Amino acid sequence: MTKMSAKVFRKELKQRILPFWRNLKDPQYGGFFGYVHHDLTIEKHSDKHTIGTARLLWAFSKAYKTLGNKEDLKMAEHAYDFLVNELYDKTNGGFFAQVTYKGSLVSTMKHIVFQAYVLYGLSEYYGVSNNQEVLLHAKRLFHLIEEKAFKDKENKYIEALDGSWVPSDNNMMKRIELIFDRTGVCYLHLLEGYTNLYKIWPDAGLQNRIQWLLELFDQKIFIGDSKGFGVYFDENWKQVSDSVSYGRDIESTWLIYDAMRTIGYENNGLKQKLLEVIHHISKVALQEDGSFYIGMEHGQIDRHLWWYAHTEAVIGYYNAYEMTGDKSYYEMAKKIWHKTEKLFIDSRKNSEWLPCINPDGSIEKEEAMVTEWKTFYHTGRLCCEMIERLERKK
Repeated sequence: MTKMSAKVFRKELKQRILPFWRNLKDPQYGGFFGYVHHDLTIEKHSDKHTIGTARLLWAFSKAYKTLGNKEDLKMAEHAYDFLVNELYDKTNGGFFAQVTYKGSLVSTMKHIVFQAYVLYGLSEYYGVSNNQEVLLHAKRLFHLIEEKAFKDKENKYIEALDGSWVPSDNNMMKRIELIFDRTGVCYLHLLEGYTNLYKIWPDAGLQNRIQWLLELFDQKIFIGDSKGFGVYFDENWKQVSDSVSYGRDIESTWLIYDAMRTIGYENNGLKQKLLEVIHHISKVALQEDGSFYIGMEHGQIDRHLWWYAHTEAVIGYYNAYEMTGDKSYYEMAKKIWHKTEKLFIDSRKNSEWLPCINPDGSIEKEEAMVTEWKTFYHTGRLCCEMIERLERKK
């Protein structure tokens, strides 16, 4: 068992995570290879996605900011070039969902979650590159989202739009049994993207929108009965599913708190709700050995263990420790980290982190090592956040 220290996270990022992802650069067609099988075979002809590219743009930029290796700045530039040259809609603005490995258009969908991740990546990249074109792209995208997707009278954002910004089917998660109008995850990642944008562009209109989102989490998305954040809602912000996502709940606590601090928004009631969420999931999701369950469906806990829920739990509990000074949250973060490194850090040469562990403790080999959703957005963010927080503690 290794100590939870900045040195440990720095080593993990530098020696395992970054070499793995740098190796996925596509030098011929641009961007990064989008799929790696469990056996570490790279699918060089797999499609490339806005969400994966934007996450890599953010992650390499953040890694450069944290470690200062110029190779990672070059990787971020490589991701940015592919994003704006192959995935950007030069006619209507915004970013398409998906292209082939050569850059031919596959999907024109412009889901707001994808656009939010682009903002997250662009703002981080601007912070390390000071490229004014990057800031221009970010500002333009923010205004487009507000113009095309925000509906003030309906108290919502339209989440899924086509290439012409016309509303389309919002079933990105393929929950065909559900009829829903909006999802908590979209608002969380929009808040995440807007908050990161505000850090490099403190615009008053952007600040107002972040506050609107925070009030939405306080008044609509937080569910008092379950002490968590709702997943699927109808047009009146009524839950239409009993789905619970403990991984997203713990992620929400620290992202919301970060947004509050970033814009100087004081709301003791919302802060108390974040602690209520943490207290509740400590009883139902966090196990004695440091395992952290992903969620619950139809009253049944999903006992598969997922890498991203564990990474967000480490940050979330450490953030709760910083919020309150309560040492028990620090101990919880440490316990989850020690379990996380045992479960997910792959011992195979030239690998990174395993995505999923089955309830019986075996590795779920059907889950790929790399997809558009599994980049080092979670693993890299864990390392960077903990390096910064633990060094600040000294």
